[in-house]
Amino acid sequence: MAVNRFEIALTARQGQLVEHALRAHLNELRELADASHARGDDTLALELESSANVVRNTLAQVKDRSEEHTSELQSHSFISYAVFCLKK
Repeated sequence: MAVNRFEIALTARQGQLVEHALRAHLNELRELADASHARGDDTLALELESSANVVRNTLAQVKDRSEEHTSELQSHSFISYAVFCLKK
């Protein structure tokens, strides 16, 4: 499988965009939970905090997978190039 640098950069960029969106959502959930606590709506605040935990865990998984996938693509790229050089 030939992988070029553009594909590696694109995959890394996609991972960054997903991370950015999840971080924004996490911050929004935290702000809503804080506002709910301030209003005395502890039930809603707990639900929002629970959702924030899910987003936080998803963010960690996406970040790990993104780094792993990018590394995997880089390995394939280097191997493909090495095979290409050996065939010359």
